[in-house]
Amino acid sequence: MTIDFLNKAHVESLGKEWKLNELSLDNVYSKIQLILWMSLLEAEFNLLLFENEHFTKDYTAAVSLDNLSIVEKWDTLNDFFFKAQYFRRQDRELNELNLGLTNFSRYTSIHNFINNNLKTFVELRNRLAHGQWAVAFNRLGSNKNQQVTTSIWKLSKKEIMLIKSISKNLPPLMKLLITSKKTFERDVDRYMHRLLKAQKDADIKYEWLKNMKSKTANKLIQPIAQKTGSG
Repeated sequence: MTIDFLNKAHVESLGKEWKLNELSLDNVYSKIQLILWMSLLEAEFNLLLFENEHFTKDYTAAVSLDNLSIVEKWDTLNDFFFKAQYFRRQDRELNELNLGLTNFSRYTSIHNFINNNLKTFVELRNRLAHGQWAVAFNRLGSNKNQQVTTSIWKLSKKEIMLIKSISKNLPPLMKLLITSKKTFERDVDRYMHRLLKAQKDADIKYEWLKNMKSKTANKLIQPIAQKTGSG
């Protein structure tokens, strides 16, 4: 509910390009929503485990989740259940020879997406949650991390659209892997298509949304300008 409420204001801010001091509202809303989406994704992981306890009890017994980041949790879930579904054991290596080309491709696609996309959002969320909204520091807190600082300042609706897609599609995809090999193989391409398309089309969708809201804002401003006699 909070995300939906903030999103409406966020979308409206794109057309007007409003700023709060030197920060664009696009950036401010994105920072708040990133924290919320990541919290939701962590909740989805916990729900996935406990709502499917019949399937996940061996995983929770074998993996020390308390010491893992949210990226590592999703990644180990992917590893564990590929082995559980295709090998019925955990001591075999996940490779092309053991899985076959098609299933290994599915495994690596999920693994790479989690590590190449989710990991970045987790790092940004951690810095924002610790109050590093303008300047990100290294892990020791002794120096500025320029790369993460730049990402914090550039954070926009574009990144929020991608983390939204991850939060909407990764949990149901992993639920299929956990509960039904047959259904997973039937639907994995559909969910991965959504994730990869959101990643690929992020720039295009973001520019389209900004242009659409800008045109709408101009249509509202023009009649007011005519009535007041201003240019």
